[in-house]
Amino acid sequence: MKPPSHPDSLSKLLKGHSDLTDVLARAKFLTALADRVAKILPPDIKAHCQLANVRDKTVVMVCDDAAWSSRLRYYRDDILRHLQEEHQLAMTELKIKVATKPAVASVLPAAAPISDKTSQHLKQIAKHQRDPELAAALKRLANRRS
Repeated sequence: MKPPSHPDSLSKLLKGHSDLTDVLARAKFLTALADRVAKILPPDIKAHCQLANVRDKTVVMVCDDAAWSSRLRYYRDDILRHLQEEHQLAMTELKIKVATKPAVASVLPAAAPISDKTSQHLKQIAKHQRDPELAAALKRLANRRS
């Protein structure tokens, strides 16, 4: 069987799946609303906070840091008024959540090699150390020659 020459449209794939169609419509609605809310926010706040959901009479926004959520609170009335007047959404509450980004394991740069002379000095210092752990660390460091 030969694969189709062009992909099917999303609406064609979702035909007959009303639950998925509803989810897609909700996602489109929230995306459009998020764009409209972003237009009334200053660029610095817009870069750190975005609309996440609307439910009942509550607008839920997410910021990537507590400091930005505090700054966003100053725009509470503007956001609610904009949604009420421009989009006829009877929103009465703004809930702000902080969703920090997951920690990313940092990759340390490779240790720079040291010269032979530095290596000799470190070995000498290690010989005269009373602390065996420090002496061992100095010897390991001394072995990072170029």
